[in-house]
Amino acid sequence: MITMEKFKFTFFHLLIITIIACKSEGASAIADLSPQTYYFDATAGNDNNDGLSPELPFESLDKLNDIQLKSGDRILLANGSTFIGHIPVLGFFGEAGLEITNYKPPSSSSQVRPRIDASGYVSGIYIENSSNISISNLSITADGGEILKAYGADTVGMRCGILVHIKSDRVFKKINIENIEIESVYYENKGFSRGKDEVTTSNGTESYGWGIRFINTSKSGYTPPVAKQRLP
Repeated sequence: MITMEKFKFTFFHLLIITIIACKSEGASAIADLSPQTYYFDATAGNDNNDGLSPELPFESLDKLNDIQLKSGDRILLANGSTFIGHIPVLGFFGEAGLEITNYKPPSSSSQVRPRIDASGYVSGIYIENSSNISISNLSITADGGEILKAYGADTVGMRCGILVHIKSDRVFKKINIENIEIESVYYENKGFSRGKDEVTTSNGTESYGWGIRFINTSKSGYTPPVAKQRLP
């Protein structure tokens, strides 16, 4: 028979054990919130690496699907690499920002800026409802190909080097774009011929490619005129 005193002692003892166990897990979770730098190298990388150092970089941009970006994070692409795919940034608001730029890998002396080949995607870098994004020192191309990943009806019929999309009714600020090379961005595949009447409209009626484009499909959301675009 368990007396009341023994029951109280047992319950109190179990409660202490539970609190201690939970405390350790909580500390680990807090540590995981610290900013990270993710390295990508299409030549020397491997998607089985942890991607947290120049010596153990990821290989493909697909690994971004496994990463929940946090305030202060950095995405670094290796000089001399060509990455097939795109970089999506959705709903990022971290005050410390998100930087997307290049780095010099230890196994290479290349000064050629990394290239994103976004053929088959809406854009090389797609930013939706986000603030505090810095993009620099990259090359982007997107020459045709069937769209593999769409971001709603509002992006249908376009292909961009960089696309910034405002969909929510709030202010999105500090989208900085600097030293970006964008070339050969086409919606249609090679050999496509446009109709003769297409040249008579101001913006065209067919699908086109764009270098850098900002679109706003919200009712009252906007981005202040602080974004900078300095191209080489």
